[in-house]
Amino acid sequence: MSKSLARRSPQWLSIPERGSVLGILFFVWAVTLGGRRVGRAFLWWVMLYFYLSSSKARRASRDFLQRVGHPAGRRVVFRHLLRFGQVALDRLLFVQGKGGSIRQDLGPVELFDELQHSARGALILGAHLGSFEAMGGMARQRQLHVNAVVDTRNSRMLMSVLERLDPSMPERLIDLGEDRLAAIFEIRKRLEQGQHVAVLADRCTPGERSIVVPFMGRDARFPTGPYVLAATLECPVYFVAAVYRGDDCYEIHAERLFDRVILPRRDREGALREHAMHYAERLEALARREPLSWFNFYDFWQL
Repeated sequence: MSKSLARRSPQWLSIPERGSVLGILFFVWAVTLGGRRVGRAFLWWVMLYFYLSSSKARRASRDFLQRVGHPAGRRVVFRHLLRFGQVALDRLLFVQGKGGSIRQDLGPVELFDELQHSARGALILGAHLGSFEAMGGMARQRQLHVNAVVDTRNSRMLMSVLERLDPSMPERLIDLGEDRLAAIFEIRKRLEQGQHVAVLADRCTPGERSIVVPFMGRDARFPTGPYVLAATLECPVYFVAAVYRGDDCYEIHAERLFDRVILPRRDREGALREHAMHYAERLEALARREPLSWFNFYDFWQL
């Protein structure tokens, strides 16, 4: 099971994008005119509809919460889905640069100082846990040049709206969905220029090399590309995630995973497995601590 495999059709890509551009723009209008509280008032009803209409999301939430030993009744599952919606709504504010009323607890500030003053680029691994945009908002405040690697094939409507809100956004994005090889060269170029590159390292894309490692008591598949890239460019690797703690506050969790990734020829597969396992262990620890911030609403363990 430890052998790297190319995954042809990941389950998360088969989930259709829900909603419409008009619906997203409605929330932009509501937040602009009435603020975050008005947007959240509308959001409650939207997420209630999502809860009632998406049995897959309810089942995925319930299964995950049970896996981490968290209560998984109907109200808790709804709170889980509502948390996802709240974080998505805040995403609109962060993209517009209007997240000033939302506090950000940076945690280990010295790590962000280290990134800010580093002469070489670093690879920042994130996950579908919490808010990627909250981290991006923090990076812009601290003048950290962070480029996000994204796959827009299942979120084209949302991306089109976000680009309207922030026309400069495409400059900070590297899209894997269009031309994967070109994206990899672009990642390398920006790291060599001393810019940082952020990658969501908990999902595999079609054709991407991956490896199976233990995760929350079962085997799960994780991509190996980030570690190959870090080894090639000899750049440090960090794990960063921003989780919503309530009271208008995001806690930005950060830790250095590797000063350098080394993949020896004699046991390249074993080294990749060790690095993926270390990432999975840190992700598991944070997901167990903040279960309502886990936003992979599908069977994550389906091999």
